[in-house]
Amino acid sequence: MASRYVLSSPKTLAHYRTSLTIEYTLGADRKSDATYLDACRMKRNHVEYDYVEGASESEAAELLEFVRELRADVISRLQTKYPALGVSAEG
Repeated sequence: MASRYVLSSPKTLAHYRTSLTIEYTLGADRKSDATYLDACRMKRNHVEYDYVEGASESEAAELLEFVRELRADVISRLQTKYPALGVSAEG
């Protein structure tokens, strides 16, 4: 009898693992950011597989603003702590 069990690939939990690293990368005070991103990831999975139009325009705009700020914070942290990496805000 064939089984439908599928082993997780290394990419399966990539977004989850990435969100978990935020508090370690940017500091414990950013744990709520990791929690927010994980909630967004779970909602995306639910919407993607279960129904259409599960996310509102305002939720999408909120997430977009959040990730823009997060990106700026990550770039600033990398430039400050690891200047040898040569990270720039462009691109």
